[in-house]
Amino acid sequence: MGQRAKKIYLAVGHDEDVAPPPPISLRDFTQPWLDLNDKSVLVTGGTGSFGKHFVKTVIENYKPRRLVIYSRDELKQYEMQQLFPMDQHPFMRYFIGDVRDRDRLELALNNIDYVVHAAALKQVPTAEYNPFECISTNVFGAENLVYAALRRNVRKVIALSTDKAANPVNLYGASKLASDKIFVAANNLAGADGTRLVHQGPAPVTRPEGRAYTAGAESPVNGAAGGRPGSPLQGALHTSPGIHAGAPGVTYPSCRSARRPVRRRRRPCAATR
Repeated sequence: MGQRAKKIYLAVGHDEDVAPPPPISLRDFTQPWLDLNDKSVLVTGGTGSFGKHFVKTVIENYKPRRLVIYSRDELKQYEMQQLFPMDQHPFMRYFIGDVRDRDRLELALNNIDYVVHAAALKQVPTAEYNPFECISTNVFGAENLVYAALRRNVRKVIALSTDKAANPVNLYGASKLASDKIFVAANNLAGADGTRLVHQGPAPVTRPEGRAYTAGAESPVNGAAGGRPGSPLQGALHTSPGIHAGAPGVTYPSCRSARRPVRRRRRPCAATR
């Protein structure tokens, strides 16, 4: 432990005679991107903001065999086809389906190498008002994807997570926490040579004085694709133990955001004042 880190460790009330805990190793984001050339990739919820940016990134950097957009919104798929028409990008495929439908999902995963799981109900108020729908999509949808990926021998599944899954205080965060645990536990079912399932989420808080950096749409794309040197996500990981996606350029204490979520004080309604 360095001198500066030792001073911080002692300043928060630890005994000098007690050995400090070993440092937590964070993911190395200098590793190369996944090689998607001549590979078949499927993106669940691919018509969302993440999916559009991911497709744009893949088109600019790779020549995949197939790039399948799997979503349930016909209008959004039509609009996306205007952005990425199949006559200009013959590897593009648009597949109507829902992660709640295991049979349809298994059919879509035929001969797929990589899956990026971005389908979810993400609006906190919507999840609170429609809890059954939130659980069906975020939790049961993750379970369906695990079964379908294992049956189709998908090489790797990358599932997107959220900072709200850390110490969740709402249904959306709790559902994503359950989803993360499903993907982690599924590796035990896959065996040594089976499908690898990983979730892309915020790094743990290791120092109270650390800062969490919010970033734009390119950060989760860089993380899902494996990370590249110089990307916003890589820079945040190397300078801060807490990562959260949101408005670009905003920083705040990571211990406040991830360890002790800010709870809004409810104002009494007019009838009870």
